[in-house]
Amino acid sequence: MIESNPTTERLMTIGALARESRLSLKALRLYHELGLLRPAEVDDATGYRYYRGPDPGRKPDRAPAPAGHAARADREGARRARGR
Repeated sequence: MIESNPTTERLMTIGALARESRLSLKALRLYHELGLLRPAEVDDATGYRYYRGPDPGRKPDRAPAPAGHAARADREGARRARGR
């Protein structure tokens, strides 16, 4: 079980992270399994995942548009340019 300490008090549960990030619990668990988003701590007794919240002094990263979106936008722009 995780004991209360200054570090633990700043950790978010997976549910809190899901609400803030608008990602599903299932997606967050999958990202953990794939090694894309690792929790700061995992409780050995319960398996609960705890994540660090965003650093208040850090600017948020801007997520790039998905590659498929950019390619589709380019095709649509090319069609408009050709008058189709």
